[in-house]
Amino acid sequence: ISREEPPQPSRMECQIERFGLYLRETRGLEPSTIKGHQGRIRGFLSFLRLSERPSAIRTLTLTEIHAFLRQVSKTNKRFSLQHVVATLRAFLRQQHAEGTLRQALHQHIDTPCTYRLEQLPRALPWKQIVALLRSIDCSSRGGLRDFALLYLAARSGLRSGELVRLTLDDLDWRAGTLKIVQRKTQQEMLLPLTDEAGIVLARYLKMGRPPSRRRELSLRCRAPAGRLAPNAVHDIFEHRSSLRGLKLPPKGSRVLRHSLAVHLLHRGVCLPAIGATLGHRDSESTAVYLRLATAALRQVGLPVPTGGKNVALRSPGWKVKLVRVRQVARARRAKVGWRSRMAPSLCDYLQPRRALGRAYVGEERILQDWDDFLARRYAKMRAVTANMFWNWVQTMPVVTSVVRRNRMRIVRNFLLFDARQHPRTCIPDVLTFPSPSPHRCPRLVSPQEMAQILATATLLPPSH
Repeated sequence: ISREEPPQPSRMECQIERFGLYLRETRGLEPSTIKGHQGRIRGFLSFLRLSERPSAIRTLTLTEIHAFLRQVSKTNKRFSLQHVVATLRAFLRQQHAEGTLRQALHQHIDTPCTYRLEQLPRALPWKQIVALLRSIDCSSRGGLRDFALLYLAARSGLRSGELVRLTLDDLDWRAGTLKIVQRKTQQEMLLPLTDEAGIVLARYLKMGRPPSRRRELSLRCRAPAGRLAPNAVHDIFEHRSSLRGLKLPPKGSRVLRHSLAVHLLHRGVCLPAIGATLGHRDSESTAVYLRLATAALRQVGLPVPTGGKNVALRSPGWKVKLVRVRQVARARRAKVGWRSRMAPSLCDYLQPRRALGRAYVGEERILQDWDDFLARRYAKMRAVTANMFWNWVQTMPVVTSVVRRNRMRIVRNFLLFDARQHPRTCIPDVLTFPSPSPHRCPRLVSPQEMAQILATATLLPPSH
């Protein structure tokens, strides 16, 4: 058989290979991380049609980057967009360092809007975990292997990557310990090997593990022979859950780790012991599971105060008799769209930020006032000057200093964005903004006053 010459790699594949070399030699990233970056940057280069346009990277603009982010936001969550933005920044940083890009575009990409502790940890009741383990048929090699993997995940809280990387050398039968190399921190951790876990592992090694010279603990039951892939634990969990008709939500094998933490918390185990079991270095990582201890959180609530005397309600129409605080009524402007010469820049400012998870409802309202002011006063001017900005500030004489400062900050953030494409745009100095007012001390409500409020609320007429 004649040996054929390997096909020449395409322009896109060469670029992806160079990017991987940069991540490995300059950034020092792990091979698995580099593989993820290369997969995400392949989608960006396909969007630019690099194979058809050789100069797509050299002529790259911020508008094309925002168009790509708007496209991927339709199929990715905000947490997934974080990885896309991180990959995009690394690629643009490499191109700028090599001189392909003259402008540092990686500094002009915003971060997706995410919030810490936004989602609750995914956990299942411990009874469902026990029912899942008992439903596994251990009469076959595959059943013994699946039971051993899910048992270690449920009783030791091991991650899927840590499970498939366990070797026979990690089991110390005499000392009764199990050595774990943590996937995230690459640090070794010793866990106690209980008698029950030892029986489960010994039964699998004697009856379930196929004969092999490999040192991995868990091996494939079908060809090709070798160790399991990291996503195999997830597939095993989903397969065993659906095989016996257990109605478990599709949350992945990581739910076993979270369920163990919540189970230990309900058993009264202290947070440092739970963190040591899960391999947490920071107590805040373990404290996340406190949000799932709803039974304990119900004991924090105070009893509802009763026995208060109600107060007679005012007659209808009492609000009309109040003295107006604002002497100048604020005119409401009809929404007619963007009218000034900065309309394209305003649209380009809002669309990518909304694609990254921000609502920008209040910001859009303030920017519409700014756009309406420019359309009425400076219809023919495109470059923003300091006088234009401060003349707009003078149109808000009745608002407080805090509100005025917030509106000025919103417009200044837009001007920072506009200055990337139009360097003549004037950026106002934050030091010239009104000083923020100090926070007022909270007024604490006594139980007697709260009881009076609740008693008075019973006199209100029914309404929606």
